[in-house]
Amino acid sequence: HHLEGRPSHGHLLQRDRLVTCHDITLYLIKSFVILGSLLHSAVTDIVKCVLAIEEFSVEDCESLQEVLSIIVESAVDLFHLSDGGKTNPEVIIHEYVPCWMRFKELGRLLGYSLQEVSDRWADGKGPLAVHFTGQEVAQLVVAIFENTSKRDILLTQLRSRPSIHVPS
Repeated sequence: HHLEGRPSHGHLLQRDRLVTCHDITLYLIKSFVILGSLLHSAVTDIVKCVLAIEEFSVEDCESLQEVLSIIVESAVDLFHLSDGGKTNPEVIIHEYVPCWMRFKELGRLLGYSLQEVSDRWADGKGPLAVHFTGQEVAQLVVAIFENTSKRDILLTQLRSRPSIHVPS
């Protein structure tokens, strides 16, 4: 019996699917906002702590690089959608964690040679300059590399040219 004025069973199922889809989407967005906020706080603190270190050994750099890469991999897993690979988790992380690229660049910087640091600084216009100030990169260069004339030249460049860094 179909009662007049009442939705059919098929209409109710369709409406329930829409509500469920909407609920799942809201749940995901709320989850990403919360996870993003927590990850942003953690990553910001990690970057701040790494920048405060005055001297790194090669082993320190390698170990720290490994830890940072584990954090990156874990974050990608946290922000992974089960949509058959249509959505890149890195895009989602970048949207909800403003300092994400800064964090990733720091992880890479720990493995760079002095020349690679210079290349990625690119006179204050490269990827390093987007995510760090010249002073911050100079601090890391002093902490990581031995005192040489090449290091001194790079430090002069870092300290004399403004970066395009925008704080996140």
